[in-house]
Amino acid sequence: MKLDPSKPLTIGARRTLKALVEAMEQMLAKKDFEQIQIKEICDMSMIPRATFYNYFEDKYDLLDYVFQVEITPLLQGAAGGAAGTAFGAGAEEGSSSYDPLCDHMQVIDALLGSAEEHREELAAILRKNPVGGAFVRIYEAYFRRAVYQYIYACGIYEGYDIPRELMAQVTADVILDVYEWVYIKGNETPREEIDRYISKMLIR
Repeated sequence: MKLDPSKPLTIGARRTLKALVEAMEQMLAKKDFEQIQIKEICDMSMIPRATFYNYFEDKYDLLDYVFQVEITPLLQGAAGGAAGTAFGAGAEEGSSSYDPLCDHMQVIDALLGSAEEHREELAAILRKNPVGGAFVRIYEAYFRRAVYQYIYACGIYEGYDIPRELMAQVTADVILDVYEWVYIKGNETPREEIDRYISKMLIR
């Protein structure tokens, strides 16, 4: 990605990025990601093509940024910023920082709350971007990676006799699998059942 998220943005850059993100989200509700052209994104956002390339290499680059904008803040705020270092410039996978308030259930609450809030928008996108398609594959890969980083940085599995990396990976996989089952594959499930599924699937 040409855009360096660690550097402050000008007001003009923030407006440009906001317009491109909104255009991508609107286009995803209209057609399959693989069929979307950069020209269409630029036309919808009224951003010149040359300006697009000042920030992004291609539409995949922009999509990754959309996920950063939509998913990462949810995880950073899940425990009142306790896991903020998981995504910052100074974060290292070997960090041992641990906040006792940081828990996988807070991740779940943040993600499911957002999914409920944006259920209609997500459903519209998934009608044009089916399971197995490029959008869902990329979305799930980003989702899993972001949740893994959060869980790892929280250190909730410190002291276990199973490698911390493995426990964080399994937790991220379980959260994603349940999220996919309910919100991507459309299996209507009461919230208390979702929590029960996850509690049963995770060994704490």
